[in-house]
Amino acid sequence: MIASALGGLLDNALKYAGAGSTVTVRCVPVEGGAELVVEDTGPGVPDEAIPMLTERFFRVDRSRHLPGNGIGLSNINAILKLHGGSLIVRNRHPGLEVRMFFANQAA
Repeated sequence: MIASALGGLLDNALKYAGAGSTVTVRCVPVEGGAELVVEDTGPGVPDEAIPMLTERFFRVDRSRHLPGNGIGLSNINAILKLHGGSLIVRNRHPGLEVRMFFANQAA
């Protein structure tokens, strides 16, 4: 499921960042866990749309002409919650950064 979530983020970044953009994937340790980060140098999304990106069927207006139905990030968010993680989205100006946070699990 985590691989599917990462694949979905990569698919979104490649589809929406646009031609000539760069997509970067990295894993970083953070306090309390680790994050898988997918970031691009594309146009990003309107700041007011960020809180709605994980709602089922939500699509930013400028992406409506592209294939998709607006459930990708909502499914990714559900997968992360199922695994005790969370999804963090922010604009980079330019670009978009999406972080999948995973908390350390006690052994």
